[in-house]
Amino acid sequence: MATLYELTSNYRKLQSLANETDPEVFNDTMASIDDAIQDKAVGYAKVINSMDADVADISEEIKRLKDRKSTIERNIGYMKINLINAFHNADIKQVKDSLFTVKIRHNPESVLLMDENKIPVDYYQEQPMKLSKTLIKEALKNGKEVPGAELTRSESLMIK
Repeated sequence: MATLYELTSNYRKLQSLANETDPEVFNDTMASIDDAIQDKAVGYAKVINSMDADVADISEEIKRLKDRKSTIERNIGYMKINLINAFHNADIKQVKDSLFTVKIRHNPESVLLMDENKIPVDYYQEQPMKLSKTLIKEALKNGKEVPGAELTRSESLMIK
């Protein structure tokens, strides 16, 4: 069976020869190519639907794994806090064995913001401007001209 690419190529070749071919032969050949393309389209639709289901399953699995990852990370955090508290309460600086050395590390200083509203404006940074495609689309739909932009409409394949 011919590929969709081959069928499309044959269809175009036959169209270019439309005036040079016997009308009955031309119509029969076009009908057979149309039928073959329709069969291919149905086959493609089945594969696409199957792949869509795979994508949905994979998305669900990604969500499940992300949730599991978050739970594990949260548990790690709780365990570290419990261990730090135990070290402080027992006045232990470090624990060593053949596999691990566990100790409390003093991290570099960091800033804790207690009330951002009280911070003087001198300590704020300006953010770079960002285009809003939503605002541009609304303006173009309302008939306004926006230099450097235009409305376009793309195509997509729908399978029901």
